[in-house]
Amino acid sequence: MAQQKLQLRGVHVFKKQQLPSGQTVVRLAEVNPYLRLGHQDGVLFIQNGRVFSEEGGEVAKDKLPGWFKSEVEKANKAALREAGWKG
Repeated sequence: MAQQKLQLRGVHVFKKQQLPSGQTVVRLAEVNPYLRLGHQDGVLFIQNGRVFSEEGGEVAKDKLPGWFKSEVEKANKAALREAGWKG
């Protein structure tokens, strides 16, 4: 399986759309949400149900720091769902 990378540049994807009137509008076409969790020991991101370091590389679940679980428990449940976190 290919290693995933954190995608902060494509969080919001906009596309131009031509209206019947001839006007062109820009609309939000896609969202790739993430959740940033921080602790004095560092920052981790959750995106598409995976955990990533600040550098963008994926962090294996068995390599997560001790503070990660308590920060996830404090996080907004809807935001966790949007970021694809299933625990």
